[in-house]
Amino acid sequence: MNVSMESLVEGTTEAAPAVSPQRQLLNQQLDRLDPVQSDEYSRLFFDLLKVAEHPTDQ
Repeated sequence: MNVSMESLVEGTTEAAPAVSPQRQLLNQQLDRLDPVQSDEYSRLFFDLLKVAEHPTDQ
């Protein structure tokens, strides 16, 4: 947690965003779609990530 005990006791800590701005934008875009289309795009995105992680497997 890289926060001093003093900051915790005084309540002067600030929360960092849980997700990056890019992920927030992606989520917003997916939320605009109907659920079926959103699921399809999510599946395609994860398929793309798999290819990017292991390009020689294809």
